[in-house]
Amino acid sequence: MKSKKQVRDELMEIKYYHSYRDVFDAHNDDVRSERLKLLKAYYDALMKNAPLRLLHIYYEYYLTDQSQEVLADRFCVSTSCISKFCQQLCQYLSDHSEDNNV
Repeated sequence: MKSKKQVRDELMEIKYYHSYRDVFDAHNDDVRSERLKLLKAYYDALMKNAPLRLLHIYYEYYLTDQSQEVLADRFCVSTSCISKFCQQLCQYLSDHSEDNNV
């Protein structure tokens, strides 16, 4: 099982990549892009049975360039609530992951 911190770090790396994908693509960073595609595919597979709210957070926060503040406005909740959902998502992924080198 991956640790919650490892999951959070990997999700933040995916988020960073998606935020600056045009920069990475412009430089043909195939090595990093391929690793992140594998990592995203790994988490996508884990998310297939996730609760819908966590799936929504995964898509909106980690796969787009949305801040917690923007999501809080969109979901009509507080930023602390979005933060809590992000923590729940990391816990869910940690609980359902295998410790591998994706």
